[in-house]
Amino acid sequence: MHILVITLPGDDKRKLEISSQLERHNLNFEYFDAIDGRNGFPEEYNDLVDYKALEKFWRKLTTAEIACSLTHAFACKHILDKNLGPTIILEDDAILSDGFGELVKSGALENSGDELILLYHHNTRVVKWPAKKLLNKYELRVPLKAPWGAVAYYVNSNAAKTILTQSLPVTGVADWGFDILDMKTSCIVPRVVEHPPVDHLQTNMVERDKIIIMPGKKRQSVLEKAMDRKYRRYFYRKIFSEWVYRP
Repeated sequence: MHILVITLPGDDKRKLEISSQLERHNLNFEYFDAIDGRNGFPEEYNDLVDYKALEKFWRKLTTAEIACSLTHAFACKHILDKNLGPTIILEDDAILSDGFGELVKSGALENSGDELILLYHHNTRVVKWPAKKLLNKYELRVPLKAPWGAVAYYVNSNAAKTILTQSLPVTGVADWGFDILDMKTSCIVPRVVEHPPVDHLQTNMVERDKIIIMPGKKRQSVLEKAMDRKYRRYFYRKIFSEWVYRP
């Protein structure tokens, strides 16, 4: 299993922290340089961002968030270009559980048949079945809708290709800019990766919890919802769902 760690160039403190965790689990890994958007978005990547679509997004994104979305797409491109096969993508502030190394070495993720497995997730509601057992410690559960967080996830080559093609040009956040349920997607329960409190320099998640929609954003009518295949899927599955990690 290949492990790709997304990190900003020069952030030696975070590199040390995540490398220490991975070495404790005796896991090999590779660093992948993130695009730095903390002080503005690099102009050379403007053609890969759909700014008109971002204007219609339900909240204003920071340049750091836009850079994060592009970085995750590029990470998937790297997986495909280097033919890495099944890979775990980690952000460098991930907090690995004691069982992380055992899970990675077991081959259970690769043998699950799933294309995308979220190892960290939040605001997670899942359908009650199926629940696939892993190592008698974990379950793979199908999310009702995309949870928050792209901190840690497993992809096979098909998922990497889908994430790359669906994420460019950037139209939203890294978690997720498209419907991940179009792939064979699951969440691991309990999570095997945690995350520290949100860095408010990089996101405005506090504000997004208060502002449901941006001013002027048109809501779907009842008829439009009824005609939307994905909404019908969501509405039906919601009846048979449960929370595992509340917002």
